[in-house]
Amino acid sequence: MSDEWLRAVKYGMEQEHAERYPETWHSFDGRKGILEFTQWAASLPIYIETERVILLHGGMDPNSHFKEQDERELLWSRNMEFIPQEYRDNKRIVHGHTPVPNPLILVDRINIDTGCVYGGHLTALSLDALEEGEVILKSVEGFVRRDAVRFG
Repeated sequence: MSDEWLRAVKYGMEQEHAERYPETWHSFDGRKGILEFTQWAASLPIYIETERVILLHGGMDPNSHFKEQDERELLWSRNMEFIPQEYRDNKRIVHGHTPVPNPLILVDRINIDTGCVYGGHLTALSLDALEEGEVILKSVEGFVRRDAVRFG
């Protein structure tokens, strides 16, 4: 969502976006709050890399190194192919963006998007445990957004 607001502010389309997402607009108390939020969001990295994992929102092109990827790919891709070790520096990828009924735990990646906004669960992953080589997940009931199609 923040990427959409960043683009809306960049291209002077805040009002159109406010009409599309009125709850978000009002939760930030209008234009001033959105501008402060987007300034903060623009300062954030597209991905976070630790000793053992790479955290990103979307997917990844399996044919090139993650550091050479277009940021739109890392934010919005739903690519679910196996990511070769050399393209992820032998690290596991943790991502979301593509809802799955249960967390997907694979050797190359973990998908923790369990469709909260579509009525699934909100799933969290312990990064501290993952750094030690253990996968610890916690899920709680989600909610259904009014304009969302029910998941599952």
